[in-house]
Amino acid sequence: MSKQQWNAVALTLCGGGSLSEYRSSTNITEPIARYLFYHIVLGLRELHKAKIAHMDLRLENILIDNDGDIRICDFGNSLGFQKLDDDLVKSGTVAGTVSHMAPEMLGFEEDYHAKKADMWCCGLVLYELLTGQQAFQVSKNDKNVVQKILSAKFEPIGLNFSQEARLLCNMLLDYEPSERPDCDEVLAHPWLQKEMHKPAIAKGIVLLDPAPEQFKVEKKLTECLNKEGLTVTYSNNQGKYMFKLKCKQPHSGLVLSVTAEFMDQNDHDSIEMIEIQQRAIQTQQGKKEVENMALKQFASGAAIKLTFFMRSGILWEFQKLFRRVRYVMLEEFGDVSEISGDNERIDDQPAVDVIYYRAQSMTSKQENAEQLLAKQNLIQDDMM
Repeated sequence: MSKQQWNAVALTLCGGGSLSEYRSSTNITEPIARYLFYHIVLGLRELHKAKIAHMDLRLENILIDNDGDIRICDFGNSLGFQKLDDDLVKSGTVAGTVSHMAPEMLGFEEDYHAKKADMWCCGLVLYELLTGQQAFQVSKNDKNVVQKILSAKFEPIGLNFSQEARLLCNMLLDYEPSERPDCDEVLAHPWLQKEMHKPAIAKGIVLLDPAPEQFKVEKKLTECLNKEGLTVTYSNNQGKYMFKLKCKQPHSGLVLSVTAEFMDQNDHDSIEMIEIQQRAIQTQQGKKEVENMALKQFASGAAIKLTFFMRSGILWEFQKLFRRVRYVMLEEFGDVSEISGDNERIDDQPAVDVIYYRAQSMTSKQENAEQLLAKQNLIQDDMM
């Protein structure tokens, strides 16, 4: 029998999925967008230092690894150049995805610089992280995407985002390549010197309504997590929480934290609601205020909110574990008869942050709360 030989490449498993999947199920605040974008530009800077232009940088080609860190992938369109400043590409050379091609690439009139085309893509990435929409979308109803790119016409970023964020995005999406900042200039921009928050890879919420006794919740939750093979330790820095747990599953490498928060009924007038919604865009705490406000609209006087944050590991391991723990907790303190239909939905979500309530008969107030949650797209908001 002859021996067969082949070449193999060992790659890092990125259990958090792509940034596109993450963004589609996530309402990202500015501090989180800042954190993600900062590390994307750090990675791109290293590529440029290595004399490589990616040429197809977009959310679909950016992955989240098991530690929640950013990984740039898909180098099928990348270009290498001999010298750092020798990145000139012949006119007519196109690479990447139409909606993410730079104007100078689509103009076919003169040679262009590959690194400046990458910076245009950075602007598109930042735009999508902030708004949740592509600046230039290719669709059957709109076949003028090339003309829009050539004229650099896109919907302005809303005033609910900070001026620094809007200015940086506009700088990167400047029609003139020479006016776009390079990676070092982007990293030195004032917007990237502000507060950042590393997001959890995924998040899940269980609401125990009405609120059980705290010691019973702690006891049952700890027992359940131990049965799942997790080591559980109490955090000394509980802050405003009833309790805060740090959990690790040695055999899978899954790491998560769990917080328990007491909530009571609380009404907000329309003016306060507007203020909270504004804070929700730009701050970590504001996003949490909107989430809790929506929950309080149907809480029966008082409830306990359990929030599960995935810190590292493989996403689907967290999904399965969260679903089992959720079932046990609702079985102990509520009614699980209404939640079986949601079981499949969890596994279809690349980044899970589904809010589960104690199953009760629906009231109009509950329906209004669910509509509010859907409207706000409260998925993975503050990520602690």
